[in-house]
Amino acid sequence: MIRVLHLLGHTPDFETERGAAVLAKNAGANYSIDRRTIGPGGDYRHSLLAAFLLRRRIGRDVDVVHAWGEGARIAAVAAGARQIVFSPGEFPTPRHILRLKHALTISDVRIACSSQSLRRAYLSAGITEDRLTLIRPAVEMPSAPPARDAGLRRALGFCDGDYVILAPGESTRSAGHRDTLWAASVLHVLDPTYKILLWGRGDQTLSCVRLAEKLRQPTLLTVAEWKLGRRLDFSQLPSVADGAVFSPIGATPTLPLTLCMAAGLPVVATPAALALELLKDWQNAVLVARHAPRLFAQSVLEMRTNGGATPAAGTSASNNKLAAFSCERYVDEFRRLYLSHAISACEKP
Repeated sequence: MIRVLHLLGHTPDFETERGAAVLAKNAGANYSIDRRTIGPGGDYRHSLLAAFLLRRRIGRDVDVVHAWGEGARIAAVAAGARQIVFSPGEFPTPRHILRLKHALTISDVRIACSSQSLRRAYLSAGITEDRLTLIRPAVEMPSAPPARDAGLRRALGFCDGDYVILAPGESTRSAGHRDTLWAASVLHVLDPTYKILLWGRGDQTLSCVRLAEKLRQPTLLTVAEWKLGRRLDFSQLPSVADGAVFSPIGATPTLPLTLCMAAGLPVVATPAALALELLKDWQNAVLVARHAPRLFAQSVLEMRTNGGATPAAGTSASNNKLAAFSCERYVDEFRRLYLSHAISACEKP
């Protein structure tokens, strides 16, 4: 049996949380996965304490450490782990690369990149190709686009005639949800049935709420978890929306976008590298010429005028792209990575 330790931050992002849960549930009888979190309220208060306490376990009852994020990787290296799988949560900075190159001199670190863009970023920073593996996020693919969840839609305060625009994922600075809000505001002036829906997680959620208040459009914005007063899985939200606007201004997880595509939502997106890996203009999305709220609004109007004629999961090309995000493929690729790591550890003197 291969014993794997998952190290995560105490509040992992949606893509990290979903990926770790899929692996823990589906790894199989030959893999034992233990999960530990780092941070206030987690199993270890901080990375230094995690490294100190984990030294007793590394090599004795742990074969491979899977570090989700930079803080977890630092703790794993400091704890003396030799076999590390690293899933970065963001694009590398110069400091990040400097620390990683040092870690590579003392540990066997394999980097599991969630996108080609992230993989190219590491290659351009001087990380060798043999250290990099492309493993796209896991998406449970429905056999057919799910029906609209009328009950949840009503609970969120939407009417049948409303056109609900979903901003995928957590509201972070790099996600660009403020620009999606601006676009929805422009549409809301033309037609009050245009509304925007945010999940309710991310450090920029309150900023978006305050912007909506300044715009003096009280029915424009709905924050799902705030409205319901409870936690809600993001995968439930595409069944409430009529379209999605993906407007990142930096590195942001693609899993929320793929969930929107799998649900068959029409998508408007910026021509960012992350989006271009999944989307093709007027085949499974409308790609704007540049990042601008006015262009987002115009593209939503064009998409709606065409009757939502760009359903994200409605073409064979889209389904082929989404096949690369299947849960079975995701689990198999990580199992192979864990196995090769464990074997290489046994071969070393």
